[in-house]
Amino acid sequence: MRLILVGFGVVGQGFAEILRDKAAELAQRHHFKATLVGVATRSRGTLYHPAGLKIDTLLEAIEQGHFNHYPDTTGLKRDSDIATMIEQADADAVLECSYSNFEDAQPALDYCRT
Repeated sequence: MRLILVGFGVVGQGFAEILRDKAAELAQRHHFKATLVGVATRSRGTLYHPAGLKIDTLLEAIEQGHFNHYPDTTGLKRDSDIATMIEQADADAVLECSYSNFEDAQPALDYCRT
């Protein structure tokens, strides 16, 4: 399953760590294999790679404060508008992990509508 994470704070990073740390168990017990192809934040950039992003490298980059620290590779797209990335990406699911307000559920609601 090809995934995009919108939001890469505590929840998004925790989910990425689970994908990395539990990959073998998820595959064996649940026949679930995930490839993280995109990550988007409002303040730290966006990354998309059709072959998948390296989770360890992604976590190291964000530890340094921004996805600019993720190394360039052939096929990598960075700093797209979040909605545009979601629309154009070849992904099976978008996991919304970003901050949203309780009055109108924005911006998460619009990303889910995309």
